[in-house]
Amino acid sequence: MDKSRQTWIEAKSIGNVAFEVLAKDQTAAVMSSLSKGIYIKSASRWLVLLSFERYCSPLTITFKETRPLTNPLPIGTKVHFSSGQMLIPAAGVSITIKDQNVWNPPPRQNNPGIYTERQKRVNSIAATALRLKPGLGFSHLLPGVLGLQMEKHPPRQALIPLFENIILAQQSIREGRLASVGEILNKFLGVGEGLTPSGDDYVSGVLLTLNRWKDIFIPNDELDSLNQQVVKTAYKGTTMLSANIIECAACGTGDERLIKMVDYLMCGDGNQEILVSDLFNWGSSSGVDAFIGMASVISAMDGEYKR
Repeated sequence: MDKSRQTWIEAKSIGNVAFEVLAKDQTAAVMSSLSKGIYIKSASRWLVLLSFERYCSPLTITFKETRPLTNPLPIGTKVHFSSGQMLIPAAGVSITIKDQNVWNPPPRQNNPGIYTERQKRVNSIAATALRLKPGLGFSHLLPGVLGLQMEKHPPRQALIPLFENIILAQQSIREGRLASVGEILNKFLGVGEGLTPSGDDYVSGVLLTLNRWKDIFIPNDELDSLNQQVVKTAYKGTTMLSANIIECAACGTGDERLIKMVDYLMCGDGNQEILVSDLFNWGSSSGVDAFIGMASVISAMDGEYKR
């Protein structure tokens, strides 16, 4: 590529996982080019998202200027990672990364709110989900998951087995039977359509909640076995992007919209209206399905934290 014709773009932020991926010289390729960003498959198991949105995640690179990247790139277009830079010869674009722009998940509060208050927040957001996303993803399962009346939003027949499994997962979480939780979560992997099927988004919500707040919910080494069990199955049974997101969730991290929501549910820190808008606009139903995973964990506890 003629360097005189390159367009140089500086990343505004880069997720910590993406930063580690770009540190290794390798050839990658465009996996998909969408209106909100470009997914690039590295030579390792990780995808990197060149995002046209403002939200950060472990896998995401954001920019102040995205116009040089907005022309669709064919699937398979070659991309080169070299010394912390990303080169896309076909687009005439070079992306530079600075160490100070690396994004890491924000620290969480140490003192969660009381059970009754967080349950109010869960129920309030569930009501919003039923109003804004009726019938999308697993949204109609929310009343049953939360132990509320389901007459107004009966689940579709096809969702009833999934609902029953969510209830079983809640019981197993409450009783600390994590091996059973893993077996149940694995049944959701790959269920649904798209880059991140609904079942995968639900699983990521469960794992993020358990791992980000593990000292509150399940403060023992059993959670590591659960994480390994689900992550291993995810890389065999669903999309690469979903598997990446699930692996991040198993490390207690993920898209900042997910992190802010689970922390809000636990602590009440943040503006509910903004958080809901951000999360529920993530994909067609991804945000709602991830929320259901969070809500199912929080509502599984009998009013007291396990210690």
